[in-house]
Amino acid sequence: MTNYNISNLLLTNINYNFTKPDKSRINVCVNDAIKIHKINDKQVDLFVSRVLNFGENTNTYLNIVYEVSLEFSKEMSKEETINLLAKKTSGLTPVFSKISLLISQITNSSPFGVIVTPPIYDPKEAIIE
Repeated sequence: MTNYNISNLLLTNINYNFTKPDKSRINVCVNDAIKIHKINDKQVDLFVSRVLNFGENTNTYLNIVYEVSLEFSKEMSKEETINLLAKKTSGLTPVFSKISLLISQITNSSPFGVIVTPPIYDPKEAIIE
């Protein structure tokens, strides 16, 4: 199994809109995406994002994107990288921990109160491309 280390972590975008829906209950959906930006030698640059949607027919959302560089112990192809990311959730925990912390800080000022999301992603649910 190939290991990797995070060599760079840069917050690139936070975009959100909070509007209080007419409903008394909201339905929060969490969507994670990991997009391979570029691969060279033993390094891959990713865009890692988490999007919160607050229910149908609302214009309420929160999107956080980090640019992440991973260094591998051996040269990896795009297919190998996708397979590794789909199997190994613990390696990106520091990234998703930062995302979770930012979400809780931003939602603190929302009409819904603080929303805490998991500090890891579920590879079965995440989009990895």
